[in-house]
Amino acid sequence: MRIAYVCMDPGVPVFGSKGCSIHVQEILRFFASIGADVTAFTPRPGGPPPSDLQSISLERLKVKSDALADRETVAIAMNDVLRQALGRQEDFDVVYERHSLFSYAAMEYAHDNSIVGILEVNAPLVDEQQRHRHLARAELARRISRVAFRAATSVVAVSADARDYVLTMAPGIDTVHIVPNGVDTDRFRPPKRSRRSGRRDGFTAGFVGSLKPWHGVDDLVRAWHLVSDRIADSQLMIIGDGPERTNLEALAADLGVSDRTRFTGAVPHEDIPGLLSSMDVAVAPYPKGGESYFSPLKIFEYMAMEVPLVATRCGQIPELVSHGKMGLLVEPGDVAGMAEAIHSIYVDPMHASEMAAAARHYVIDNHTWRSVGVRALESAGIHMIHSVAA
Repeated sequence: MRIAYVCMDPGVPVFGSKGCSIHVQEILRFFASIGADVTAFTPRPGGPPPSDLQSISLERLKVKSDALADRETVAIAMNDVLRQALGRQEDFDVVYERHSLFSYAAMEYAHDNSIVGILEVNAPLVDEQQRHRHLARAELARRISRVAFRAATSVVAVSADARDYVLTMAPGIDTVHIVPNGVDTDRFRPPKRSRRSGRRDGFTAGFVGSLKPWHGVDDLVRAWHLVSDRIADSQLMIIGDGPERTNLEALAADLGVSDRTRFTGAVPHEDIPGLLSSMDVAVAPYPKGGESYFSPLKIFEYMAMEVPLVATRCGQIPELVSHGKMGLLVEPGDVAGMAEAIHSIYVDPMHASEMAAAARHYVIDNHTWRSVGVRALESAGIHMIHSVAA
């Protein structure tokens, strides 16, 4: 099977270390694992491929004189560049694209050449761009998105909210399928001897992710202020970096918990499992009023590592985490409730361990990257012979 993987978003370095980049690489790993001949088309490779993705061919795309044009103009012009690049290769069985603003050529090319076209939608990009950044050609972006959605053989949305966004943009299409994200349960595997099987010295609560307002890490710091004095020899470990780091460090200082809060900064993704294994509880503190369209990689990674989980009832999380059975859920913005949930993990480590084990079993059965890839292909009528289990 020959697969063209397309990612035209300049904000997503294909072989980078951002969460979106990890997602891209996991999809590529799945395609490689089934023996597909894959060529990736992107304007931003983001560095050399990891050692296990050396088989992926790479076509770096560029618009002439793009340094003189604004980002939107470049993105629109990239459609002609991409169509020509796909045409030079030919003989693809599948064109798989991570949806990006102003990109339509991949799905149109697939449609025009009777090739299976799968469009992966991770976010309501037009709405997101308008809310958080700048979008001069919003109506054009909507029209182009409709073209891509309608041309695709299958649209794979990571959540119900992402699906609803597609259907709002392109009413009446019946090709939209919800396929949440996943995790590599071999790389994200708990230590053979769990540190959480009973009481031990020290207690670490943690967070993994970019330090941006919509991740709610300020609520976690406030919750830590309420609970850390009740837990002997404890620390909060915040793994990641971003524009909110300075504010979060100042908040920790104002609340008097700086000495019990560790900011690691950005770390390589391959180091995340080891850091998670040192945690007694991992927290996903998404805030009140935040976006709900996401399918959070951190939730799957926490669960796969068998780390007891505290999360807010936000977006897809209540569908993934059975409260009291696979983790503890609190309402977004409920800082006191978050503190109590963290404390309950501390006072009842055996129950916490049981919930964490159930969570790992759940992701193994339902949310490996192999299962994600198989479901995406099956949504377009390509059926795999082997089991979806990783």
